[in-house]
Amino acid sequence: SCDISQMITYLEANPSKASAWAAAERIPVGQISTYINGLTPMTLRYDTRVTNHGYVNGVANAIPEILQAGQAVLVDSYGVPRARCYCGNPLTPPIAVSGSPRYVGPQWSRFSPTTAIVVQQSTTIINNFTLINNSTGQAFSRPVRTAGTSDAPAPTCTGPSMPGVTVCTN
Repeated sequence: SCDISQMITYLEANPSKASAWAAAERIPVGQISTYINGLTPMTLRYDTRVTNHGYVNGVANAIPEILQAGQAVLVDSYGVPRARCYCGNPLTPPIAVSGSPRYVGPQWSRFSPTTAIVVQQSTTIINNFTLINNSTGQAFSRPVRTAGTSDAPAPTCTGPSMPGVTVCTN
């Protein structure tokens, strides 16, 4: 789960970490609260490549990562993961890698770098996300900047689809 208030409170109480966090997201420090409150919590359905950011010597250091499906993240209104809920670290789009990357750290049973996805920023602002309830498999709609209290049944869509994605042509 994502505790947006706790994330903001922590950053406000730790100015040097707030400065590093804001630098990673390329926003002014004074906009952290507004920025985080503008994000939407959701759970990744697929292993997803991102750039995570740790905190070392007063700065956010970029860490290329693949987040495991099931991780809770906060996404912006373009659908891009911007913060990892578990630790509050800022996330940015993945950095391009050349050659054959080497993977280190624990790997989960379904880990496969060839099936990890990269979220491409939408060209339009998303007002409602269509998400999947992991327990029931049912789709539901979550308005942007809400944390579940405004969820509603998903609209019925027809159109081309691929696993986990349906294009609505309403």
